[in-house]
Amino acid sequence: MKVYQINNEMASSIPAGKEASFQGGYHIFALKWLLLVLLVVGCVVFSISRDPPPKSHYSALCVPRFEHKALTLRDGRVLAVGGTPDSARMLSSAEMYDPENRFWRRVADMPEPMFPEYMWQLNDGRVLVYGHVRFGRTLMDQVFLYDIQADRWLAASPMKAGEQGWLEGAVYQQQRPLLIAEARARPEQRVYFGSTAVLMAGDKLLVSGGILRNTDNHHSKSSENSAFILDIAQAQWQETLPMHDARRAHTLTLLDDGRVLAAGGSTSYPDDTLLHSVEVFDPSTGAWQQVASMHGTHADTQALLLPDGRVVVTGNNSDAVKIRVGNSEIEGRKWQWQGVMEVYDTANDRWEQVVSGFRQIDYILLLADGRVAALQDGGFGTPHIMLWNPLSHKWSDILSGYHQRSRFVMTQLGDNHLMLTGGQIHVTRSKRGFFEPVDAVDFLNLPPI
Repeated sequence: MKVYQINNEMASSIPAGKEASFQGGYHIFALKWLLLVLLVVGCVVFSISRDPPPKSHYSALCVPRFEHKALTLRDGRVLAVGGTPDSARMLSSAEMYDPENRFWRRVADMPEPMFPEYMWQLNDGRVLVYGHVRFGRTLMDQVFLYDIQADRWLAASPMKAGEQGWLEGAVYQQQRPLLIAEARARPEQRVYFGSTAVLMAGDKLLVSGGILRNTDNHHSKSSENSAFILDIAQAQWQETLPMHDARRAHTLTLLDDGRVLAAGGSTSYPDDTLLHSVEVFDPSTGAWQQVASMHGTHADTQALLLPDGRVVVTGNNSDAVKIRVGNSEIEGRKWQWQGVMEVYDTANDRWEQVVSGFRQIDYILLLADGRVAALQDGGFGTPHIMLWNPLSHKWSDILSGYHQRSRFVMTQLGDNHLMLTGGQIHVTRSKRGFFEPVDAVDFLNLPPI
């Protein structure tokens, strides 16, 4: 290829017609190069946009998320599912952590995006996830089943007596529009939202309470007292006897003898009236029996079974406030979180209050050594984690003011570590404060007892 360099003298010696011809050819040449560059850049941008999300990440999550759930499996791996990147959208993605290689790896997506509430590993190794999914303009409670070996998700039929069958993810996605269209055509068709679930012996799922909603987000103001059992092996729902008190946002705890303890909750929506009543479900009879009430009212809290058979419930109370609904103002209840837990002695039918020193307790986790890890999230990036010894009632501080990060998920990894996954950080831009999700994963050493 010849390269020409034209100086001013040469340019002045070129005839006018030839100079115009030369300049026109130069412009065409430059235009061709510009189009070629734009084409290459466009192809690169298109290929990047078409690339699938990363399949694995070292230590960090594959997908930044918060409001998700994570479960430590019996083989030591950790499964994280769902959540949100911005509090508005939900995620369907799931990923698995291998502690030996310290890698997160994407696994099959759930049948649809979900805000997960509970996770359990079944006797056969599969994982059951219970949470909230979109249903028209509202949310409904749903059950997903994950086969780890086959890397496949199944969805349960809607919670209704007599409904049965696990649906493949693709089949479930095809039937969802039909289900929503049917519900819109029948305004009386309602779905449950805000129910509480617990896995019982024999891989049977007990679901109780909640409120009823339709696709246009019209809902009943009163909580339900109904209860259903999902036989996971048969994939069939069966309605059992109702609870004594209608409630939602309550806790269900599986006791050592196979019975289930239902504590607290709220009787109405949105003008919440919180409960301190407690009752026990006996799966052998299908009946509920009222037991001693708690000292305070509790709703939207956590509960767990201690190794000695006692039950611990995180605490809150309520103060009367005015709540605005549309153009009217109603008397309602504002939930005031407290750092007070209540412990139930199942043998003596008695409740005892335990003061933590926290302003509030957002999450509790039972550790392998019998201690309880309690998290005060704070909501604005000032989390605080303490350990509580149920035998000595002593508290010990292990984390305070953690990197201005909040709403992460806390799970135990091995015997000596806590794993903190995801969450959000507070970011200030243009004098407006908002949150961004993070993919961070950190590990805390657990001090000896």
